[in-house]
Order: sequence, then C-alpha cells, then structure tokens
Amino acid sequence: EAPLLFSSTALPHKMSSSTQSACSQGCAAPRFAVVVQQPLRCLAARLANVSDAAVSWHAYLPHRLQQQPELLTTVAAAVSTKPDTMGSPASKEQSTVAGQALELSQDPVTGRIWELSQDPMGCRVVQMALEKAASQVELDALAEELHGHVLEAAFCPNANHVLQKCIAALRPTSLQFIVDEVLASEDSVKAVAKHRYGCRILQKLLKVCPAPQVSRIAAMIRRDAAELSRHRWGSFVVQRLMEFGTGEQRYLLVRCLEQNASQIARSPFGGSVFETAFEHAGCADKQWLAKAAAADPENLITLAKNKYGVNGVKHVLANLGGRDRKRVEEALSLHVETLAESSARRRLATIMRELVSGMSA
Repeated sequence: EAPLLFSSTALPHKMSSSTQSACSQGCAAPRFAVVVQQPLRCLAARLANVSDAAVSWHAYLPHRLQQQPELLTTVAAAVSTKPDTMGSPASKEQSTVAGQALELSQDPVTGRIWELSQDPMGCRVVQMALEKAASQVELDALAEELHGHVLEAAFCPNANHVLQKCIAALRPTSLQFIVDEVLASEDSVKAVAKHRYGCRILQKLLKVCPAPQVSRIAAMIRRDAAELSRHRWGSFVVQRLMEFGTGEQRYLLVRCLEQNASQIARSPFGGSVFETAFEHAGCADKQWLAKAAAADPENLITLAKNKYGVNGVKHVLANLGGRDRKRVEEALSLHVETLAESSARRRLATIMRELVSGMSA
C-alpha cells in the first residue's frame, strides 16, 4: 500500500469532462484513505489533457514531484488503466505498481521523524516507515527520534497517530520512554487523559504494556478517577484501566467509584464507566457498587435519562436484591412514562414495565 500523496480536494476545481467522468467513477474514497488508487486515476485523466507539468495546479503536487515532474508520467502510467473491481488481483497489482511509483517521490524519513510526524501527510509516511521496518533495531532507531516529544505528540492531531503506531509496533521495553515522559509531572497523566488525542495514548499503553510497567500511570488514574469518570475523554481511560488492569487495580478503582457513585452517576459520561465496571469487576464488588449507586434512586433516574447510562441501570438492578431492589424498582416505575420519550429511555421503560407486571403477578 502506498501513502496518500494525492487527495480529491487537492485537484483543481475546474475539471475537464474526462476528469469529471473519472472522478465520478472513482473519487469517492475518503480523503485520508491509505489506498490512493482512485484519486490517482483522476490525476492520470488530468495529465492526459496537458503536455506540460508546469500548469496552474502544479503547486498542489508534493514538493518532490514538483522538483521531478518526470515522475508524474510514471504515476499516470501506473494508474491509467481502470481496475476491474476493488480487491481483485488486477486491482491489487495495480496498487502495487502505483505504490512503487509513489515511493520514488518520498524523501528519507531518518532524521526527520519528529518534523514529519507533525504534518498531516508526513505522519502517514512515518507510520508507513514504522510498518516497513525490517527489525526491532530499526524500529527503535526510528522511535528514538521522538524522545523528548511525547507530550507534544500526544496533544498533536497528527503526531498522536505516530505515537499510537509506535505503541503497536515496538516491544513494551522500548516503550519505556513514552511511559516516563507521560509521568513527567504530578498532573501530566490527568492532562493527557483529559485530552481528546492524549487519551488514546494512555488507553493503548494500558492495553499493551505489562502491569508493572504502567503501575504509576494506573495509580495516577485511580487517584483522579472520580474526576476523570465524569470527563468526556477521561472516562475512556478509566474504562481501559478497569478492562486491562490487575485484580488489585480493579478492586481499588471500584472502591473509588463506590465512594463517588452519586457524582459519577449524575454526569453525562459516568454511565459508560459504570457499565464497564460491572462487566469486569468481581461479584462482590459488583454488589457493593450497585448498592452505592442505588443509595439514592435519583442517581439511577438520572442514569436512565442518559443514553450512556441505560445499561448501567440494568447492571445495578441485576446486582441488587431484596429491599434494595424493590425500592429502586418502585422509584423507577414512577418515571416510566417520562423515560419513554426517547429510544434509550423506551428500552428501560420496557424493562420496568416487565418488572412491574412481574411484581403485580
């Protein structure tokens, strides 16, 4: 597969009839798709109508192709024939030829990893370099250029993808520099967890690295779990710790959720945290968490009104017994008609009607 060097948005707005025809047949691919076959066909059609590469839209081409316009002919020839069907042997062979042609236009990435990682197109070139690395030694050498830039990369809309690729490709021992830089300060873990891009880095570290390696990160997440559980992005990090953490880490995390059950239940994103906790906690912990969440029926009513909280309410009811469950069922049954105003609420309303009919029977 070749990196995306051309996108449909980089082509001229005024197109010839042949180009428009080519685009209508094959330019519907996503702008950042890895396979660049269809946009290249548009370019091939465009090149067929000009005799000189130095046309008005020449500036839209990658810098390397501007310097070596003869490569345009190679690219055009590689993709001029329309493939029979996407995924067919002919299509795959053509993609390979196009990829080889495009590789000719790439500059070496060694020594420029951080520079390229910050660029929308360059970060994809770096990711491909990581994928094609022949050995762990080569991977380590590429990743070494990111040392000292982890926090910047975690907050960057482009470089965060390179960091994620490193986590997926490198050995856990080679990822220690990422762990160390994430732990740079007392509040750095919380800052990364609450960032829309940074939270992805923590989630992948928790999934890939051995528990001892990320134990300090896990401790920081537990420390701030009450706050993170109520945060749009931080809630995902808490869920991953609950999913991939050790038994002790899960136990301690459930204790935190239990102590802050009311605040978490009434937040827009707490329902997903409760659902994940019930899926991965031990039997006894589930019961304690259910009792804490049901201590005030208003907590569950608020959860039930939240599209992320319906399944959490189901788990609470499933782990309650005796008077606690009856009290919650009676409180929720009073709100059945109100809860039936949306699809998520209708699901719970159906459950509650079944419970009420069962109690009457």
